[in-house]
Amino acid sequence: MKRLEFQFLKFFPTRSFNNTHISEKQKEIFKRIEKGSIRLEQVVKFSRGIKTSNDERFILDNPKDKFCKPVYRGKNIKAYQMNWANEYIWYRPDLMKEKVGSVSYTKEFFEVPEKIVTQRINSSMQLLCAYDNKQNYFLDTTNVSRYEDWNRKVSLKYICALLNSRVINFWYCNTYLMPTIGLYELHSIPVKIASSQNIFNNLVDYILLLTDKGDKNPINDYVPNSHIIQLFEEVINALVYELYFEEDFKNAKIAFMKYAERDFKSIEALGKEEKIKTIHKAYQTLREKENEIRQNLKLMDTRLADLIMPIKTVK
Repeated sequence: MKRLEFQFLKFFPTRSFNNTHISEKQKEIFKRIEKGSIRLEQVVKFSRGIKTSNDERFILDNPKDKFCKPVYRGKNIKAYQMNWANEYIWYRPDLMKEKVGSVSYTKEFFEVPEKIVTQRINSSMQLLCAYDNKQNYFLDTTNVSRYEDWNRKVSLKYICALLNSRVINFWYCNTYLMPTIGLYELHSIPVKIASSQNIFNNLVDYILLLTDKGDKNPINDYVPNSHIIQLFEEVINALVYELYFEEDFKNAKIAFMKYAERDFKSIEALGKEEKIKTIHKAYQTLREKENEIRQNLKLMDTRLADLIMPIKTVK
């Protein structure tokens, strides 16, 4: 076994490459992603969602009493969004436990101020993570963050941004076999903690608001909200590249963080209209010909092509 492969196995003893023809260059990128990182479980741990033991009895199209709660399946979870399918769970843990094999938790597991959720059963060959602050319930085709096992020094919105990023998807999809995203695999994801998480939080807030509005309520008369979301996601991806490959970006004289902190302001304390104005201004700033972020997004693909392109083209 080559020394490089040994180092990988030492860090992740059950590594199983999805692509058996993975190149040495790609292995080197994996090593650099892992270097200086901590495992996700050191920041937050997850559990599977509810296993009712009898979906026909407990999953309903219409609520029948006060114990019925909106519920989501894994297929309802997308990057930064949850698409509710108008399903309810008749949340009666006492009745669910009558049948062996059920996993029902308590309402306190779900009704927390905030949590993040990933698909557990996944056919899209990518990690998909959503943010929830509405105390929703989730079935066992999802992985749900455990509020009591979350290091509050690290924002859940920040973790959501990392899990949806190209860097982490590149690492994950070439490390583990899909379509099941198990807890061990999820917990092993290499996480780097940015010196400033606020800019990630701000961009996630932008995306969450635009996602909630949808394309039927555009903030710009000429482009759909989905297009603006894609641009903000590109900025997040660039920030994550810079975070994990800091020296490469310094040597290439390409920077994103300092300009993102300047251009993307917090909307947390603003009213609804001010939030929209702030997001629209950030979008317009990003579109300016001389904007440094816009220019560096182009430079990155040429000056750092050997590093960035294998990640961008991950399957």
